[in-house]
Amino acid sequence: MERKNEIDTDKVLGENDRKAPMDDNKIVRKDTDVVPEKTNADVVQEMKHPALTLSSIAVTPNAPGKLAVGATQQFKAMGAYSDKSTADITSKVKWNSSNKAVNTISSSGLATGVGIGTTNITASMSGISSPIINFRT
Repeated sequence: MERKNEIDTDKVLGENDRKAPMDDNKIVRKDTDVVPEKTNADVVQEMKHPALTLSSIAVTPNAPGKLAVGATQQFKAMGAYSDKSTADITSKVKWNSSNKAVNTISSSGLATGVGIGTTNITASMSGISSPIINFRT
């Protein structure tokens, strides 16, 4: 059976799409640039190197902590991925302090004590959250 490397325009193109005039293997949308069709080489590459997914986030220091009003504490987030690799994702996660009247935390993981009380610190990314770290000032 002969296999064509063509796009079935009846199934792929919508009302806002048209074939590119010079290349039958590309689709042009009115609102986007030319989008090339995936080649066999692209599919093989994806199979050899599948997209990594974040499995968990570990934050250090991870023990309950105490921070004086006006003092700072740097936190670090390490991501564990589906291929068992790890990476420092401190600047990529969304940091959260549950009680900003007690403790604020910057996008770089720097916590600052701003009032007396307790708070919980977490880091999250791609729907994954770190374990809660209890903190007090």
